[in-house]
Amino acid sequence: MRMELSRTLVVLASCLQAVVGLRITTLDVPSLLRLGQPTQLNCSYSLEKNERVYSIKWYKGKTEIYAYLPDASPPVKVFRENGVDIDEDAALNGKPLQTYRSNLVLRSTNADSEGRYRCEVSLEGSFTTEKAEKVMIVYDVPADGPTISNLKSGYGSRDLVRATCSYGPSRPDATLEWHINHMAVIPGQKGRRLEENTEMFSDGRSRVQTELSFNTSQTDFIGTNNSLKLSCTSRLNIAYNISSEEIVVRRSFNRSFSFGVHRAGPRKASSSIGPKVESKPNKGNLNENNKLTLTCWSEGGAVQSLKWYRNDKEVDPKYILDLSNAEKPHAETVMNIRMTEEIIQTKTETRFKCVATYLSQQENTTTVELPLIASLYCE
Repeated sequence: MRMELSRTLVVLASCLQAVVGLRITTLDVPSLLRLGQPTQLNCSYSLEKNERVYSIKWYKGKTEIYAYLPDASPPVKVFRENGVDIDEDAALNGKPLQTYRSNLVLRSTNADSEGRYRCEVSLEGSFTTEKAEKVMIVYDVPADGPTISNLKSGYGSRDLVRATCSYGPSRPDATLEWHINHMAVIPGQKGRRLEENTEMFSDGRSRVQTELSFNTSQTDFIGTNNSLKLSCTSRLNIAYNISSEEIVVRRSFNRSFSFGVHRAGPRKASSSIGPKVESKPNKGNLNENNKLTLTCWSEGGAVQSLKWYRNDKEVDPKYILDLSNAEKPHAETVMNIRMTEEIIQTKTETRFKCVATYLSQQENTTTVELPLIASLYCE
């Protein structure tokens, strides 16, 4: 029995070695990009010495946008797609970023550039394919900050101030916040009133506007200049996701419940923002009912959540243990999976990954000073 098991493990290891040679080592697609900016899509991979690339392809969603087949004539094809402005000269002539013939330059971006980008590398002969994908979010903000209007040149005590703050158009929607002398305005407090309005555009952008009205008092005018400082801050909260590399569990060919574990997809640099994963065991094989423990954590960035996915479907929360707490400098979650037919289903491999949601905040403030002028009122 021991000899049979030993032989099985050797076969499994050799099978995995043949499969694991090809790996996408880096996928660099910007998570956030300002509308109009150019960008680069970088996909690097590693091979075994005896392996040769059959094709390298890029997709946006389900649409193919670029293909490189070394033995085809011509070897490079660039496909037209809304929002994907590929620098064809760089793609066709292999410059300046085409070290692997897998890197693209987008000369400009628009709202249609937003989406999921996927790089696929296939081997010659076996046609083994490795792929990695990432979502790029395109945001649109005005060149200037919020605009404050409808103000007079000066105000006296008890005068009515009716100021309007406008911002946009922007994508996503912005929120506006007023401050008087660096103190946030609370509607209803000290007789201050706010009226908000949002104008939507057909391209998905919006313009927000809020009107602040209140009567001044003598104490509102401060400092050596006897002035009232009125500020309006625009704020955009943009949520975006980053995936970890994948933990892949593959069946062996000669035992129905024997599995090999290896990593796939782009590795995460220790200093980069993004979720990182560990598996126990971290190599070797698993048998039926063995437990696979996967840990995911993320340091840096405003982490909103960590979620586990199996074959791109979110894992049932009953398998998840959230270890995040106020005492830890990072978010952390653990998933315990027991190897059963229910988990692996009928697939020859199962892929687990951790997805972190981060929040990027774009903020801009405009401030005006309202000088005190002579008033007919006495306080």
